[in-house]
Amino acid sequence: MNKFGDYAKGVIQMTTSSLMFSIMATLVVYARHIDFFTTALYRFLVGVFVLGTLALFRRIKLDYNNSKVLFLRGFLGGISVVLFYLAIIKLGIAKGTVISFTYPVFATTGGLIFLKERVRPLVWVFMISALVGVTLLTYEGESNMLRLDLWTLLAFAGAVIGGQALVCVKRLTRTDSSYSIYMSQCLMGFWLVVIPANLIPTKVGMWGIIILLAIGLSAILAQLLMNWGFGKLSIPTGSLLGLVTPVCNVFIGIFLFGEILGPFELLGVCLVLASCVAIVWGDRAKAKAAPRS
Repeated sequence: MNKFGDYAKGVIQMTTSSLMFSIMATLVVYARHIDFFTTALYRFLVGVFVLGTLALFRRIKLDYNNSKVLFLRGFLGGISVVLFYLAIIKLGIAKGTVISFTYPVFATTGGLIFLKERVRPLVWVFMISALVGVTLLTYEGESNMLRLDLWTLLAFAGAVIGGQALVCVKRLTRTDSSYSIYMSQCLMGFWLVVIPANLIPTKVGMWGIIILLAIGLSAILAQLLMNWGFGKLSIPTGSLLGLVTPVCNVFIGIFLFGEILGPFELLGVCLVLASCVAIVWGDRAKAKAAPRS
């Protein structure tokens, strides 16, 4: 397939992934009566079960070619998932998602340092613009400042860790399949949360189990689409498309959970969307002009 065809497919996959992540986050909020360790545990277990079953019947192939990076990706990805769930439960789906999705800055920096990806000056401009938009979305009108409490700091920590996990994903797309990459996160994530999930007493119930299973299924679809998309896109482009998730979650927070969107938050939404459109359009033109193979 030509370069522009690969690029277009990557954009579609990343956009669909972002929407699936929004669905997953909405379900996590609906299941907030269940502790976040148990929610994460079900997510990882569903991933292991689905991928393991497909591999058993030879529908997919699980090869592990780069064990060290797969381990690192799984470890970092598992931590970022737990911190993301914690953020949207403690801070709300809008604010928690927005803070967690500041990861593009850290992912782009990691791609520059570890993968030697070239970052055009214009990309940095739009990255900064997106980060400013994210910052405005966290603005609290009553206090006229950002509230850096423990949960906010943990959400930012999750963003930093998640950014480096995406650098690992980009590196692994050269040697390992998307299925193997996601399985590494599910396996490492399972071992990270299995003990605390069983130490904290929680009542799940039948309806809770259904929601947890839906979280796991939406997560596996979102994650695989993201892995496929990052195999065709640069980290800045893929990361900016990932910012569709916090924008969607802001509106989900407003219309489903009664969260308030003030003028500064609305400006932040516009900045994030404009940055995504600008960078994607610029890379689209570049990919279209590239010679076809």
